[in-house]
Amino acid sequence: VVSIGLYNTSFIQKRLNQTIYYEKDPSIVIRFAMMKASLEVFKESSMFRKIFGYGPSFGAQVIHKKAVFYYKQMAVKNHIDPNIEVPTTIDNFYFNTLMNSGLFGLALILCAFLMLLINNIKRLKFADTQQKGILVGIILGLIAFYVASGFDNLLGSAQVSIYLSFMLGLAEIGLKNNIL
Repeated sequence: VVSIGLYNTSFIQKRLNQTIYYEKDPSIVIRFAMMKASLEVFKESSMFRKIFGYGPSFGAQVIHKKAVFYYKQMAVKNHIDPNIEVPTTIDNFYFNTLMNSGLFGLALILCAFLMLLINNIKRLKFADTQQKGILVGIILGLIAFYVASGFDNLLGSAQVSIYLSFMLGLAEIGLKNNIL
């Protein structure tokens, strides 16, 4: 464990520097520009678009011009290359859902996330020692996933969605049948 930790020290140091000096990293500044553009477009949208969004994959297209504008503005302010191409995506699951599905879609997703978390927390009361360990792992994994979704569009990735669903399904079957 120590050797792996020492081996990854430069990677960890690089990530810490990116976090502390995020305004010098174009990819992070682009993400902030996307979030700012999403909020701005959301504020300017009609009530129908606020409630139901712009439809699958259209949210990113709608905010793209503003995201480019905000990125260039932030890039000049932070002395980084303003000519980097801004992708037509929203690298934040929650903002992406808000723009594509509106408040209605975001509320449904957040309710599903919350229900999944609450149901697993409630199960802790009735679980034996081994099951408690598995449930705590599931709960912490869900929390990590929910937090990470604020920095990337994780459910937009088929691999992540399939893996998450597979692991939750295995845990559910195991807990119900007392296999785990």
